[in-house]
Amino acid sequence: MTRLHIKIKDNEKAIIVLNLLKELPFVEIE
Repeated sequence: MTRLHIKIKDNEKAIIVLNLLKELPFVEIE
């Protein structure tokens, strides 16, 4: 349960980081 919870949190963090990168005008994600 703890490992699964940490995995989900890490995935959410990655999604948040990607969303922040998309917001930046000088970063191009292809």
